[in-house]
Amino acid sequence: MAKVLFNQLKEFRNELSLRLEYVSNLTGISPLELESIEKGELNPTEAQVTKLAYVYGCPESFFYESETKPMQVLARNGQELSEFDKRQINEFLAFQREASRIINHAQH
Repeated sequence: MAKVLFNQLKEFRNELSLRLEYVSNLTGISPLELESIEKGELNPTEAQVTKLAYVYGCPESFFYESETKPMQVLARNGQELSEFDKRQINEFLAFQREASRIINHAQH
């Protein structure tokens, strides 16, 4: 099994403005366990990575170490995108962040 990139898990959760408790409710992973996983103190199971990837809306492979880093793929492919496509992607990401913030705020 490839090494889990712990910082990726926390970065994704923070980028989506999701609280540990909210992610815990969606995944069934306790907040304490999630925090330990994000700090690299505990290795997540494959099932836990699957649940987290589903909640964060990304492929499981994003959380595993590989020879090709996700940002390298984005940069390489991003050069082929039109300016319109880049704007659409940025607008979608902004929408996703705002929707996550609203959902997270409504939960509390």
